[in-house]
Amino acid sequence: MLAQHLRTGLLAGLVVFAPIPVAGAVEAGQFAEKLFAYYDQNGYEISYSGAEGSGDSVTIRNIVFKLPETDETIDLGDLTFKGVSEDGKGGYNVSEVEPFDFSFSIKEAGENPVDIEVSIAGIRTTGLHVPASPEMTSVENLMTYDNSSTGAIDLKVSGATVFSAESSSASSPAPGQDNTVNFTFDIDGMMIDLGGLPDQNARQTLDALGYAKLTGGLSANGSWNLDDGTLNIDQYVTDVDGAGKLDIKASVSGVTLEFMQGLQEMQAQMAEMGDDEKTDQAMGLAMMGMMQQLIFNNLSISFDDESLTGKVLDLVAAQQGMSADQLVQSINGMLPIMLAQLNNPDFQQNLSTAVSAYLGNPQNIEISATPPNPLPFASIMGAGMGSPESLPTLLNVQVKANQ
Repeated sequence: MLAQHLRTGLLAGLVVFAPIPVAGAVEAGQFAEKLFAYYDQNGYEISYSGAEGSGDSVTIRNIVFKLPETDETIDLGDLTFKGVSEDGKGGYNVSEVEPFDFSFSIKEAGENPVDIEVSIAGIRTTGLHVPASPEMTSVENLMTYDNSSTGAIDLKVSGATVFSAESSSASSPAPGQDNTVNFTFDIDGMMIDLGGLPDQNARQTLDALGYAKLTGGLSANGSWNLDDGTLNIDQYVTDVDGAGKLDIKASVSGVTLEFMQGLQEMQAQMAEMGDDEKTDQAMGLAMMGMMQQLIFNNLSISFDDESLTGKVLDLVAAQQGMSADQLVQSINGMLPIMLAQLNNPDFQQNLSTAVSAYLGNPQNIEISATPPNPLPFASIMGAGMGSPESLPTLLNVQVKANQ
């Protein structure tokens, strides 16, 4: 369900960016109030027993985070903020959040209850800005940080590690004179264990391909211009050892502070709503309404193959009782027939040529959408519902292989 997925996303955000929520102040009580007002505004429920100041340091005691829509709580303990100073605008700047470790465990109820354990070591944040107000009405009200990093990350389900990483880092410093926020995010030494998937066929397929355990890393960077709301994802790379590298680039406009304020309010409402079908539908419609405020600039998805394609072709060919070359020839023969339903001859030819070239010699493949002029999402959604065959032309979709 959508609400359940969003709830899980909120928890994941807290885990990955756990160091971000920490900051300092001169007057301890006021600082704590403004820090947690930011999270209250975003639908989180956080409590603490008190705040103490010593020089330019502030320690907030016994911080407890309540998971949305549940009675589960996470004890964050005490957090200490160093080098705290007022920013002259009602907010605070913090030099460093004292490094700390973080762990919690919860029990997922249901037909097959599971125990989930998360631990993150060496969480550290520097250059944190706590805004005077949590309202997304001005640049000064953004919570920013120069760097946030962690040591080892470990996620266990029923005692078995299903995800781990050696380290992670992120940055989202205050905007410069060009009113642009530049951000980065990296996870190094990542491991995902898919051997515990409940679907036996899926497990057998992954074992046959040699991908029951995936290792690699993730990196991303981009920018957000606050003047026109242009959000650029310059790179979002997932690099899996022994498989390949997936890179996503995108640009949309209209992500203004007013738009973010709307998302913030929606998130707060979501935290108060139940998890049922009506809620999912309401959230879906609300999200579609928000999306119509945005403008599409461009998108590209590329994959650099290391060995994934060849392994998949070999496996499928063996299941069909033929060689990989015979399978590729069969696919090439069927492509024009399968693509005919798109009813867009130019795009069909482009796609068929690129796929055939890639399968014959898997190196890299890219699909891009670069319309001559930016398109409102409302126009794209309208074309998709009324004339879906026109979308490849409208968006100028191109597929390239082995470039």
